Amino acid sequence: MKKNKIIGLILNITVSIWSNPKRKSATQTSDCEYCGKKAAKNPLYVHIMTNGIMVPRKIKEKHLEKIGQQSQGCFPIHDECAKTVFGGAVEDYCFRYDD
Repeated sequence: MKKNKIIGLILNITVSIWSNPKRKSATQTSDCEYCGKKAAKNPLYVHIMTNGIMVPRKIKEKHLEKIGQQSQGCFPIHDECAKTVFGGAVEDYCFRYDD
């Protein structure tokens, strides 16, 4: 994938989990990264860069490296929080580990 396409996909919906967090703590846990409540048994996950921007599922770590960004990893998010954050684009950004 070319750099311009990678950047375009990331900038299509720019959502930063840390720009408006509802979490009470900055400590990473297995709880929902958005609201901080206990995660469901099989939660949705989002891939987040070190700058807090959540990236679409199509973007892999090798793509981030091409544009000089780094992955922070994948973090759980409640289904309802995902709908709040992404609206109709939930499936473009979120996944379950059984997907």
